[in-house]
Amino acid sequence: MEEQLYAVRTELYSSSSQQQTDAIYSKWADTYDQHMSELGKINYIEGANDVARLLGDRKDALVLDCGAGTGLVGYELKKLGFVNLHALDACEEMLKKAKEKNIYQKLITAELGPNRLDIPDGTYAAIVSIGVFSPGHAPTECLPELVRICTKGGHIVLSHPLPEKEIVGVNSESYMAKLRNTIDSLKNDKKWIEVETREIIAHRGYDYKNILSIFQVLQ
Repeated sequence: MEEQLYAVRTELYSSSSQQQTDAIYSKWADTYDQHMSELGKINYIEGANDVARLLGDRKDALVLDCGAGTGLVGYELKKLGFVNLHALDACEEMLKKAKEKNIYQKLITAELGPNRLDIPDGTYAAIVSIGVFSPGHAPTECLPELVRICTKGGHIVLSHPLPEKEIVGVNSESYMAKLRNTIDSLKNDKKWIEVETREIIAHRGYDYKNILSIFQVLQ
């Protein structure tokens, strides 16, 4: 399992296009949930728990699972009582698996990037994005779009790898520097504030850590 996951992550983090990334996830879609269950789904559980902590009793608040994949975060949110969930992902095969769980009120197939999403300003009370901001995945330029579609005072919960020079053998220094610069630019422009940042173990029994950050949207 560990060798297989390492190989897939290496392939993903080396991806040079959205089409290549989608193709990898399309092949992985049938076994993705099984693999994540064996690893404990810790990062998905942590992200969902943070959303629950931030929203409290607002179980009907509209939440976007951004980069939802097969719906593992949404599954945890539903267990916590949330009933108004949307899923966004670029990979249709992953979203088909998410649809089977019957937890989302809306499924959105869309690429994350500097392009404007077909979503009105201030739509979501919270946005959670787990495992999306890493090499070969979402470009850092999409963060302003997430700010735009989150309501003022709402929260964005996202995870990303540790700022290491390599992740599973792939050089990540350039991507992580861009991510940090984009985060700081949004802070400097008073678009959001960084409420909390902590290190988490992403998967049980597997030496792979993430940073989980919470931001509050200011405008």
